[in-house]
Order: sequence, then C-alpha cells, then structure tokens
Amino acid sequence: MDNRHMRNVREQALESYREHAREKAYEKGVEETSDVPIIYVAPKEFASEDWDEQAQKIAEQIERQVPGATDAILERLGSEVSHIGEVAEDLKSASPSALTNIMVGDQEYCLIIKPNNEWDTKAEIVTALSGEIDGVLNNTPGTDKDWNRAVGNHEGEHCNKPKDTNDVLDALNEEARADRSALQELSSRAQHDIALAYKDMRHLGSASGHHIVHATGPLLHNDHNSSHFHTGIASEYKNIMDDEVENIFDWGSYDGDAMDAEELLKENPEAYFATAQDSLSKYKADIVAEYEHDPSPDNANNVLAVQALDQYVQHYEDAYRRRVLGQDIPEREPERLMSKESEEQYWSKLEALDTMEEVTLQNEDANTHQHSHSQKVHGAPVEPIDKVSGFFKGELSEVSLEDVRSVLPKEVSPDMQPEIAAMVKVQTCDEHLRNIVDELKEQGSSEFVIEQMKERRSEMMNEAINDAKYNQDIAPSIATAPQVLP
Repeated sequence: MDNRHMRNVREQALESYREHAREKAYEKGVEETSDVPIIYVAPKEFASEDWDEQAQKIAEQIERQVPGATDAILERLGSEVSHIGEVAEDLKSASPSALTNIMVGDQEYCLIIKPNNEWDTKAEIVTALSGEIDGVLNNTPGTDKDWNRAVGNHEGEHCNKPKDTNDVLDALNEEARADRSALQELSSRAQHDIALAYKDMRHLGSASGHHIVHATGPLLHNDHNSSHFHTGIASEYKNIMDDEVENIFDWGSYDGDAMDAEELLKENPEAYFATAQDSLSKYKADIVAEYEHDPSPDNANNVLAVQALDQYVQHYEDAYRRRVLGQDIPEREPERLMSKESEEQYWSKLEALDTMEEVTLQNEDANTHQHSHSQKVHGAPVEPIDKVSGFFKGELSEVSLEDVRSVLPKEVSPDMQPEIAAMVKVQTCDEHLRNIVDELKEQGSSEFVIEQMKERRSEMMNEAINDAKYNQDIAPSIATAPQVLP
C-alpha cells in the first residue's frame, strides 16, 4: 500500500476534524452571547458557480432549521433582494456576520453567517482583524478554536440589538458593544492574554483607515465616551502620525535606509514612535493650556478632539510593540485631558443647544408665511441691527436667526455666535421656548438635560450682555427677557 496515499487520506481526515472543531467553537461562541434563537448559514456548503444550485443549497440549509425562514429573510432584506440566490451569492465571500430581527410568525430569529474558507483559522482571523502586518501572528496567543469562539461571541452579541443604523457613530458603538461582550467572555474563561490580543487587533486594524466602524479600541475602556471625534480621527490618525514623522524627523543625520515614515516604522520603530510622540505631546500641552486658560466650548471641543487622537495613537503604539516587536509591555489606561464630569457636561449642554436650535428653526419655518411683511418698515429696507432692536421693543413681529447673528459682537468667536444667537432668540419668544421644553419632554430628555439647558442659556445670556456693549438697545432687552422654563 502506498504510504503517501495513506498520509494524504489521514491528513484530509484530520483537516476535516479540525474544520468541524473550528465551526463548533464558533457556534458555541454565538450561543454563549445571543439571547435570540439562531439560524445558521454556512457559505462553504454552497460555494458553487451554478446560481440555481447555490440558491437551492442555502434554502435547504435555512428551511431545515426553521421552516418558512427563507421568505422571512427576504422580507427582512427588503425590496432590493428578491431571490435567495442573491443572498447566497453575496454570502460566499462574506465574513462572519449577523442579520437580526428576522420574524417567522411571532418568533424572532437571528441569521448567523458562519466563517468561510478565508476566516476560519487563527491566522486568517488575526490577519483580517489587524491587517497584513508582518510578525503579528508570531506574538499572538490562542488556538484556532479560541479565536473562532471569540468571533462567535462578538457576532452572537449583535443578535441582541436588532435595530439597524446608517449612522457611523451608532455603528461604531454597536461594534464596541459586541467587542466588549466578546472580551467579557474571554475574561470569564480566564483567557486574559487572548482578550488583550483581541483588543490589539482592533488597535492595529484601525490604522488602515478603512472600516471605521471597527476602530473600537478607545471605546473598550469603560471610562471613555464615544463621539464623532472618534469616527473622524479613526480614519486619519495614522496619516497624522506619518505626516508628523515625515516633517519633524531628522532625516539628514539618519544613517538608515528608510526614506519615508512607513519605511522608518519597519526599520527603526523606536525612532518612529519617539518622533510621533514628541510632536503629539507638544500639541496636547498647547491645547490643554489654552482650555485651562479659557474653558470655552471651542477650546473644550479642541481638547476632546486631541484626546481622541491621543487614545488612538497610544493604543496603536502599544499594540505594535506587543504584537509586531514582541515586547512584553502592560496595557495603559488612556490619559484623560478633560475630567469625565466636564466631558459629560459638555455633551449634555451640546445636546440641549442642538435641540433648542432645531425646534426654534422648525417653528420659524412653520411661521414664515405669517410674517413676510416684516422685511420692511415704512417702505424702506431695514438694517439687521434695527430689525433686532425693533423686535425686542415689540415694533416687529418676526426677526430671523441670521439677523440676530449678524449683530452679535465680533469679539465672540464665529463658532459661538450661533449658540448665542439661538439663546437670545428663544429667550424672547415664549411660544418657542415652551415648544422646546415640550419637545425635550417628548424625547424623554432627563431633568438633568433640561437643567443643563437652562444653565447654558443663562451663561450665553451673560456673555451676550457683557459683549454687546456697543448696542444699548439689545443688552437691556436680553437682561429683562422673561424666564418661562418650568
């Protein structure tokens, strides 16, 4: 008997066993976190070029588990997908994923896509998560089954939140929620080394600038809030690091072969990170100093932006050191540049102001047709400052938000002017202000938010009074405007 033939048969049998074990580990992970019954789809089983054949196979997979689920899936996907064969075609190359909120009768199900042939080993998973970075796999713990189970934990958690979203920040938060669930499961299994490696894959993967919704690294620390700063900076921070190194590094005295930042990172990572950190440290110091001198919303905005940048940069460097360079360094808690309390107050005030201005503008649009006569007084064009002054004196029945903005003191920063204008406008309009409060209550806003709105309104009024010294008609009117919030 040919020994080579027997070895091939034995190897095929072992690989079939390993593949089955990887698949079962993934399913186990899914079922550990999902609170919803699962329908599994295995793209490997319908990897056919024949449309009808793959459509039949995926339908058989689905119907074998839950009769009637094929039609429910098509209904869930909407009018853009009319045939299950289209689903099969898309899933052949799909990564592990979840489709939620599939209703078969009164029962909700979650469709889970099993790993295909490019996603079912540790090497493939680590590469997919981190990007194609040399050396990562050698410094990453765990087995094929460990990583399949962790990915299953992540996907299973998605089943518990069926709401779809097209908002990038919402999607980023959802991915972070699923990641935290996977990390919790890893920790419960005492696989702390794999949990840290999982986070490092996210840190390294975010540097590509692609798949922003998976740049969850900073959000995996419980003390840090997510914001649109993260979605904006996630796609740019590695470019920012490279640009700083390109511009600051002393290329003239460098003895190595590297000619740009990317080459320097590979050839001399210590020099790369030292240069990037030096630039970031100086920038942070300037931004924080400006905020401490003047904690205005503009400066708070800058602090939160550089804080997000700092989080991504620090996480990336640490992950690179651990997984590429093999350095045994502990995980660092990201530095806070603004206290958690101050940050929460900032976002609460911003939420209140956004709601106020949105409702005010809606009311203005609704009433425009009733007040078109206010554009002229005594047949002559009215200057903005006269319109605003006349409005406060009761001589005009309507004035636009742009009119108020145009007469605000030039000393107030442009970014602040819309906020002050909105405050001035609603402060003098009882009807608008009542609508704003009603809107907040309808949205379920907390008493804390309403109190923050009142506090912010008072602050903006004081700023407008102090700065509008050149217009004595406006300042007294602001100061005596009625307080109508309950």
